[in-house]
Parts: sequence; C-alpha cells; structure tokens
Amino acid sequence: MTSLLLKNARIFDGANADCPEGMYLCISDGLIQEVSTKPISTSGARVIDVGGRTVMPGLIDAHLHAYCSDVSMQKIEAIGEPYRTAHAIRMLGHALDCGITTVRDIGGGD
Repeated sequence: MTSLLLKNARIFDGANADCPEGMYLCISDGLIQEVSTKPISTSGARVIDVGGRTVMPGLIDAHLHAYCSDVSMQKIEAIGEPYRTAHAIRMLGHALDCGITTVRDIGGGD
C-alpha cells in the first residue's frame, strides 16, 4: 500500500485544545505512522500539501435519519425504496462533507 504524506497541516487530535500548524503527517497501511513538526522523509509516498487545513479524526453521529425523509411512516413507505435510497445518499454525502465518517441510522436504514 502506498504511503501518504500530508504536509502544512493544522492537526486536531481530539485530546488537546491547541491545534499546531505547519505539521507533517505520515499515513501508511491505513494507520498514522508519524506526526512531526519537521519534514518526514518517506520514499515513494504520495505527498499532499493541505494548505494549512485542519486534519482531525472523523466524527461520529450516533443518531441520524438518513433513510427516512418524513416523520410519517406511511409517507416513507409510499414513496418507495429508490427514493429512500436517493435521500440516504444525499444525507450521508452531506454528513461526510461535514467530517462525519461514522453514523448510526436510527430511522431504519439497513
């Protein structure tokens, strides 16, 4: 698996109130391998300058209704599965755009 090196990052780790800027973050095999204030040297890594943007853990939404588009179960059933699926895609895409990488759909989505 190719390594990924993020540079010029502002890092929020979820444990500290401050977010250091100008950081380097190396990810390999799906895991964070190193975080440093100094450049990290990795051969063959894909390098992305994140331009000072914040890198943070994905957020979790433990109560989401992605699949249900109305409070009336009769309306939800009547609109059909293709519409409910399209609605869920929009809702989950919006969640991902907001930094939410894990959801629990309380509304009955499978």
